[in-house]
Amino acid sequence: MVYREPSADEVELVRALLVPRRGAIVAAVLLLAVAVVVPLSGSDVPLFAALVALVPLIETLRCTVSLRIAARGGRVVVREGALFRRTRVRELDAMTWRHVHTDERAARTWLALLPGGALLAAALAVTTEDGTEVVITSHLLGRTRMRAIAQRIVEHLALPPPIAHEHPGPAMRERIVGLGCLGLAGFLTIVILATPAILALQRRTTAGEGRLELICRERCFFDGITCLPGGTLEGSYPPGWYTVALEHREVHLRVVAGHRTTFECRDDAGIPTPVPDR
Repeated sequence: MVYREPSADEVELVRALLVPRRGAIVAAVLLLAVAVVVPLSGSDVPLFAALVALVPLIETLRCTVSLRIAARGGRVVVREGALFRRTRVRELDAMTWRHVHTDERAARTWLALLPGGALLAAALAVTTEDGTEVVITSHLLGRTRMRAIAQRIVEHLALPPPIAHEHPGPAMRERIVGLGCLGLAGFLTIVILATPAILALQRRTTAGEGRLELICRERCFFDGITCLPGGTLEGSYPPGWYTVALEHREVHLRVVAGHRTTFECRDDAGIPTPVPDR
C-alpha cells in the first residue's frame, strides 16, 4: 500500500513506539559486558560472546514498531512503521464497528527464549455489525500498551470497553511486523556484519600487548595457574616481566608489545627472546 501523509482533518488518537523492554535490557547488559569486562580481562575478544550480545539487540530493533492511529470523520487510519520496512497504512470504516478487542498470542521471536515468562504479541481487532472479526494491526510486542491503545480508541468512538482475547497458539508469522525467527539467512547476516567490527575491536584491544606462550614439559606455575606436563598456556599481556615458577627455579620472561614469547617449562630451558608476532 502506498504511503500517504496525514491530512489536516485527521484527529490523532495514538502515537506510540513499542520497544520490547526485555530484549532492550538483555541487549544492554550483554553489550556492556562485552565492552567493559572482556577488554579488562586481558584476553582475546571471543567472537561467539559478541555475537550472542548482538542477537538480542538486532532482534529488539526488528521488533520495535512505531504505531499511529488517527480518526477522520467516520474512518480510522492505522500506520505501522518498522526498521527496514515501508510504512504500512490501513484505512477502515469505523461506522460498522461494534467492539474492539486485542488478539493475544505467543510471540515467535528469539526474545521469547529470554528469561521473564511467556512473551505475548497482541494485535488490535474489531468486530463489525455483521459479526465479522477484522484484525486492524499486526501482532506487536507490548501487550499492555496494546490494551491501553484499544481503550483510547473505544473512548473516542464511544464503543463498549475493549476485551482481551488470549489464544494458546503462536501468532501467525505472516501477520507479525518485525517478529519471527531470524533463520539461517538472518544469522549469517549477523555474522557477516559483526565479524569486521569484532576483529577491529580485538586488534585494538591487543595492539599494545604481547603474547606469552608456555609449553609445559614439566609442571610449572604461572599467574595462579598450574600447568601440568603436556599442557599449554597462552594469552595476551601488557609489556613487562612475568615470573614462571618451576619445580627448582623461577624464570623471568619478558613480554614485548607486538611480539611473542615462547617458553618450554623445564629446568634446563634457556630464557627465550621475544620474536615479532605475525
